[in-house]
Amino acid sequence: MTLSLRGDLTLIVGKFSTASGLNVASGDGATHTLTIKVEGGGSTNKDLAFSAATTIDPKVKVLLQTPGKVIVNGTSSLGASIQAGSFATSGAVNLG
Repeated sequence: MTLSLRGDLTLIVGKFSTASGLNVASGDGATHTLTIKVEGGGSTNKDLAFSAATTIDPKVKVLLQTPGKVIVNGTSSLGASIQAGSFATSGAVNLG
C-alpha cells in the first residue's frame, strides 16, 4: 500500500498494523508530517505494527505515539519519532 501525502495527516486509532509493507511518500515534493496516535482506555491491544517492506520518504516526518508497543519488522526503513511503552524490531530495520 502506498500513502501519498500532499499535506499533514494525523490518524487517531485504537491500534494499527500493516500487511505487505507500507510506503509513505510526499505526493508533491514538500515536507509533511504523518502522526499515528493510539488512544483509548481498557486493556485492549494498543500496538502499532509495521510489516516488512515499510518505507518512509525522507520528506515525511513520522510521529508514532502509543502506550503499547511499536513493532517494526524488516527489511524496513523508517525515520520516525517514537513515543511508546516498548519498542521491538526483527530483521533488517533501518531507523534514521
